[in-house]
Amino acid sequence: MLFTRRFCTALTLCFMFFLSNNLFAATLSIADNLVLRELNDERLNDSFFSDLFSGEKSIHLSKGRHTLLVKYKDVYEDLDFAEERVVESALFIVKFNLAEQQKLKLMTPKIKDLSAAEKFSQSPEIILLDENNDTLVLQLEKHDDYKLAKQVERVVTALPESDEIIKETEEVIIPSQEVTITQTGKALQAESETFSEQVLTQTKSLPMLKYWWQKASTEEKNAFTLYMKGQAQ
Repeated sequence: MLFTRRFCTALTLCFMFFLSNNLFAATLSIADNLVLRELNDERLNDSFFSDLFSGEKSIHLSKGRHTLLVKYKDVYEDLDFAEERVVESALFIVKFNLAEQQKLKLMTPKIKDLSAAEKFSQSPEIILLDENNDTLVLQLEKHDDYKLAKQVERVVTALPESDEIIKETEEVIIPSQEVTITQTGKALQAESETFSEQVLTQTKSLPMLKYWWQKASTEEKNAFTLYMKGQAQ
């Protein structure tokens, strides 16, 4: 009986160790001058952070790709007016891959004064270090661009699904070289068109144009510019 209890205890500890290494591969500490708002598109509050009482914010991350919604915010003394000034940036996205690292630190370069902070807030530079103080690769992206890409992705991925429904369910009859769609096919086509319109109305035209303009090559931009000139005539 004693052996059985010890075996079960050892098995439980091994299972917990396995979970901790797979579910929570690393601890990410966030510098005081960075505000973390979202993790992988999920809103965060104080309950997500550990070590709050010690003044350090940290969260546990699993292995894989992560997306953070962050902004820079700090207080500096304005020597000209003898007062404190709050400097903060717009929200931006930080993307990185977590592999075998166990401890990470998200931080900014050293910012020496108010002038440097104001300049930094316009174009943030973020550093991600592992437990060996090695710099990890990350990607920064404007929050507006990220939201736009997500919105366009949802629309683009939704539209083909409706087209596939028509292709799979339409019954086509060809009498006298004329194509006739059955009533069922017509109903499905009308439903699909309504669905497509609903999807498209969820995204305004201007953000879509901006998104595809950013994605277009130089040749495609030139061709589109010529097209617009022709439309204006």
